[in-house]
Amino acid sequence: AMAGASDGPGFAAEPVIDPPIELKSAAPTPRLPSPEPAEVSEVAEASPPEPTRHPFHEPLPSVAQLAKGPANEVAQLSSAACRKRLAEIESSVERFRGAAPNVGWPLRIVAPLGEVRFTVPPASTPFGVLDCRLALILHELTEVLVEHDVVRVRIDNFYRPKARLPRRRSYSQHAHGLAADVMEFELRDGQRLNVEDDWHGERGTPPCGPEARLLEENERSVRLRNLVCAIAARGLFHHILTPNYDAAHRDHLHMDIKRDAKWFGVR
Repeated sequence: AMAGASDGPGFAAEPVIDPPIELKSAAPTPRLPSPEPAEVSEVAEASPPEPTRHPFHEPLPSVAQLAKGPANEVAQLSSAACRKRLAEIESSVERFRGAAPNVGWPLRIVAPLGEVRFTVPPASTPFGVLDCRLALILHELTEVLVEHDVVRVRIDNFYRPKARLPRRRSYSQHAHGLAADVMEFELRDGQRLNVEDDWHGERGTPPCGPEARLLEENERSVRLRNLVCAIAARGLFHHILTPNYDAAHRDHLHMDIKRDAKWFGVR
């Protein structure tokens, strides 16, 4: 954080005090009436009202705290260890038998995960394929989703075989089936929180924390931002990119996990 510039000390001029005057008459000196003190409300400037605070304004946990969350632990699992853990929980995925280069253990979601349904690309495309480790994270994600009354999540894609990081030669986590592009959340009451329509953020500003703000505040924009920041605070993903990040993410949220990741971020 940058320290603010000091205004510098401001000293008032010393008042000039005249020497006492010797009175020539015994008559008492008349006193002028003291001016009535001004009402404080008339001279004090009105303080601006405090902006409404929402859960998304809460500071996010430190990187050290987030490192103890699910993303770090699950991302390090081997395919065999992941398969074993997935077999121990009620799963709604099945093995993908097609080609999926660079994906450790490729799966497809074929039924709701608990109370939440994930709408994914059709089986005729590779975009609905995800790695076993991401499937485990989505199971944990459903706890947060249910807390926020989400019953359905619309996914644009998980797996993009040739996806690379912008301006780099290294692969994106999409190329490993370890990332999800989320377009929309549907709530129990039928409302839909659409990222493109309801985010209302400002590019280059923090999505979460005390400095976060909405350009247009309404019920859907507040609920969407509260949800995304709650997900970020659980340490479920290493990286969350929002429309605040760049124009390429104007209509979706990118969420990924990464083996040996050193940091967490929501941008």
